[in-house]
Amino acid sequence: AGVVRGIHEHEIRNALEDPGRVRVQVASGRLPTPGRPGRVKSYVDKLFDGNSYGLGVEVQPGQVLARLIPPAPGAPGFDVTGQTREPAPPRQVQLQAGFGTQLSGDGSAVAATNPGRPVLLRIEQDVYRATVVPVAKLHGPLVESKKPYRFEGDVLIEGDVGGGVTIQAGGWIWVKGSVHGATLEAGQGIWVDEHVKWGRLITRTTRVQLRDFQQQMQAILADLEQMCEYARYIVDHPRYDELTRSLSFGEIMLMLAEQRFAQLHHRLHDARRAMARLRVHPATIAPEAVLNTLEHALYSGVLQSLFELTQFTEALAKASQRVVDALGAGGSDAPVHASVVFGSEIDAEGDVIVGGTGVEQTIIRTRGNVRATCLRNCRVEAGSSISAETVAASLRSALVLEVPEGGRIRIGTALTPTPVRIGDWCHILAPRTRDLEIESDGKGGVRLIRPTTRRQRRNQIAETRRT
Repeated sequence: AGVVRGIHEHEIRNALEDPGRVRVQVASGRLPTPGRPGRVKSYVDKLFDGNSYGLGVEVQPGQVLARLIPPAPGAPGFDVTGQTREPAPPRQVQLQAGFGTQLSGDGSAVAATNPGRPVLLRIEQDVYRATVVPVAKLHGPLVESKKPYRFEGDVLIEGDVGGGVTIQAGGWIWVKGSVHGATLEAGQGIWVDEHVKWGRLITRTTRVQLRDFQQQMQAILADLEQMCEYARYIVDHPRYDELTRSLSFGEIMLMLAEQRFAQLHHRLHDARRAMARLRVHPATIAPEAVLNTLEHALYSGVLQSLFELTQFTEALAKASQRVVDALGAGGSDAPVHASVVFGSEIDAEGDVIVGGTGVEQTIIRTRGNVRATCLRNCRVEAGSSISAETVAASLRSALVLEVPEGGRIRIGTALTPTPVRIGDWCHILAPRTRDLEIESDGKGGVRLIRPTTRRQRRNQIAETRRT
């Protein structure tokens, strides 16, 4: 039958010696052993020491951030006819060096070249990029300033931030004190150790916005690379000198842009719109300046040489990658953390988490979740869920909790009548409502988990103990 390998001679011998009729497996193949996929060994997470965001962690130049562990090949198998079965090739992993880092000569490790906060980003399925976010340290108290403080990376403030102060950062803002009447605008998140009073806290960057910006820049860079390739053909042509007698290099590039790259102008416009949606000025200054200079040089016909066009392309690629590294370092959460918030406004892309005594007389708008110990006289619009141990209001209209269709609201105790809204469904909770959860199925239906009275809760606890 063509069976030549994997024969079970012992089983066959036992079967031949058995006087009865038996059925045995006389041969079997062997499946190939899969190889070990490549992976990246991170030294960044070990530096965080329990801080999931890595705030306050700083590396120095030369410190290794990540190493590439190459894949190990598997072992081949076979079938009973003698055919070899090769294992699937192990998955390859790629390690890249972002802003503030450098790849080793053999590509197996990434080390820091600048001091700052280390981050390891997973930008694709098997592609990782290590980057170092610059950290600016300020010593408070910060008092009123006519010009805003603007930083590309993180900002660490040792002390309080006073009224009239505006701080804009491409990364995180960490205040080791209180905020009084100041405006904090961060590309990633904001962390305030103590209370926020009469302030504005804004977080902007999301993964979707960054992806849109990156796609626009990649399209522009692809056009510029192709334009450089066309320009090389033109410059290397034997009749190029004859052509330059009537047209300058800049005029040739202008004709090329108008005839072959008509969409380039629209892509430049779309890229500016993508940067405007990021709304983080410090990180987008460099690529916007390159775009402005490039557009002026290209469409005014003043480009001098192919080298100058290549310089523009390289500068734009470096500046756009720096934006992605700076704004993407820290995840897509863009949260706001504080101990106490009073009389303020919070506009966040990520979660809003307030401990301590909670939030009072504050407007909260977020695309994520809201978690607080207490909400008093607040208007809260959350993109996902609201969770509070206690809610109260001096007037019915002073407290409104709202989430979209598919959201969820959980309240420990409602001390006063509390309007809640999920999509188009509205309800006013009665005073002394306890342990209430309202869930939406995302299709217009709302599930209300009925609250329990104190007596019912005591009976439930007693029953549980008896059981």
